[in-house]
Amino acid sequence: MNKKIIKKVIKKTKKVYPKPPKLTEENFTELELIVHKKLNPTGVGRRSKFSEKLFNEILVMISTTSIGTAKVCHEHNVQPQTFRSWLVAHQPLLEMYQEAKKQQLKILSDEILEISDNDTKDLIETPKGLVMNNVAVQRDKLKIYARQWLLTKLESKTYGDKQEININTEQPLFGNLDLNIENNGEGI
Repeated sequence: MNKKIIKKVIKKTKKVYPKPPKLTEENFTELELIVHKKLNPTGVGRRSKFSEKLFNEILVMISTTSIGTAKVCHEHNVQPQTFRSWLVAHQPLLEMYQEAKKQQLKILSDEILEISDNDTKDLIETPKGLVMNNVAVQRDKLKIYARQWLLTKLESKTYGDKQEININTEQPLFGNLDLNIENNGEGI
């Protein structure tokens, strides 16, 4: 953050700081955090300064849960835009993120089986007896469909429905067939 902005915020926050602290290199990061809290009172977000430990925590959570990237970032007080800027700025981080997302896709595929096998909420007991719980069944169908859609879009080679056929036009279709057909007026 710019030192001029910090000085302006300190002037505006005389109630918090009757005597504003002197701006030095030692207390600059502390003041930057205070300014960030003043400019962002909701507490969402964090300084955009990159932290390898924080980045690794986010990647671990992405690769071990089915929670979306934006929600994981918010849980770690990082704006999703900031996280994406880290990925754009550093190619190795992007590769690590892609690997974490691949792991997350495996979790999503496992969850499809868990959801479809879980029939505990399919029937509900009423005074008339056991009745099909259509709401729970439809909700499970929606969960499965959403996960399938993500899998087919993000990893279409593995989970996609489309079959790919490669045809090499440089080679003849039947190889090098040498057909010596002698036709002396007779049928083939």
